[in-house]
Amino acid sequence: MGVISGYKELFKDQNYDRINNPKYLSVKEMLPIGAEWFVGNKQFRIEFKDSAVLCLLSDMSGIAVVEFHGSNSKAYIINSDGTKRFEIKLPAEYSAPHFYDVYYINGDLYFFFYDKEDYRALVDVDSGNIKDISISR
Repeated sequence: MGVISGYKELFKDQNYDRINNPKYLSVKEMLPIGAEWFVGNKQFRIEFKDSAVLCLLSDMSGIAVVEFHGSNSKAYIINSDGTKRFEIKLPAEYSAPHFYDVYYINGDLYFFFYDKEDYRALVDVDSGNIKDISISR
């Protein structure tokens, strides 16, 4: 795997003013529909049927993704070459999780999900193992 450079998120309307939001679009409507990047001089691109929350891994080796399909979601990490590294698998006690965000807190990557309450799952970016799940307040 290589190191990602030139990372750019893609939107339905690349020129839309997402800061002032003059058309009063929902948050989901303003999410990226894809991303493109380079590894060396080779360009890669990923596109989603709906939208996604994306987080470039701190070591630039991949991208954490929360992908939305209507009211459903899934969470995974892709490698710098666009292949799937792993999907986030929660323990069975979380029967109907809905992932909705991903970002770093103090250098650790967390995937956020709802299953009767809001939770955050600390994920090992190399193995996909869940290190910790806690209620997110």
